[in-house]
Formats: sequence, structure tokens, C-alpha cells
Amino acid sequence: MVDRREIEHIALLAKIDVSQKDAQYFQDIDLIIKMMDRVGEIKLTMDECPLDTEFSGIFREDIPKPSISRQAVLENAPEIEAGCVSVPKVRGKEE
Repeated sequence: MVDRREIEHIALLAKIDVSQKDAQYFQDIDLIIKMMDRVGEIKLTMDECPLDTEFSGIFREDIPKPSISRQAVLENAPEIEAGCVSVPKVRGKEE
């Protein structure tokens, strides 16, 4: 099982508050981490890759198409600053 301190450290790096979470929360995180470790153990060779056989030809060709115009984007923006869409700051503390 992943140590609670380790989860709190990861949460701190991810800027997630886990201080008030119950024991089930930490058990769930431990289970998720163990499942991700198992995914990393899977070894596939190109001979075993399902994309070569059963899914062959299901992807459409990537064809470039014109995008929405800059003017249309700016017309729908809630705020514009210096000719760009202005969005609220999401990192750091609000002042």
C-alpha cells in the first residue's frame, strides 16, 4: 500500500487538498496506483499489436481543413486584451 505521506506529497505537487479525506479515499488512490503499475508490466511486440490486424483500416485519412477565423473567435470571447482572448489567472492565489 502506498504510504499516506507519499499520497499527501503527490497531492501537494498537484495542488490538491487531501487533508480532510477519509481512509477509503487513500485506499482508492492506492488501488489506482497499483493498477497503473500493472499496465506498465504489459509487454507487447509489434506482432501482437491489435492495430495491425483487427482494427486495420478503421482510421480516416487526416485531411487539413480551414479553421475558424481569428475574428470569429474574438467575436465570441468574453474578454479581449491586445487582440487576444483574455482568460482569468488559474495558477497561484487570487488577490
